[in-house]
Amino acid sequence: MKKILIDVLGCDNPDAVIDGLALAINAVEDVTLIACGDKARIEERLKDKDFDRTRLEFIDAPDEITNNDKSVNAVLMKKHSSLIVSLNKS
Repeated sequence: MKKILIDVLGCDNPDAVIDGLALAINAVEDVTLIACGDKARIEERLKDKDFDRTRLEFIDAPDEITNNDKSVNAVLMKKHSSLIVSLNKS
């Protein structure tokens, strides 16, 4: 089984990425997705979706880097952002 790490908060529309997790799991049989982001937010968004939950893993990364953050400060100060956490896991 292949594993794919997804930076859920690394875009302008995280809800679309979260919805896509369930769609991808239903569409591809031999994959496990690892969702990196705010676990509570992801679970809340997925609570009513129908998919094989055994094929979704989480890396909790509750800090969010926004467009208002200066790049260097965000990397140095937001150690629990999905960007930093996923880079450290790969």
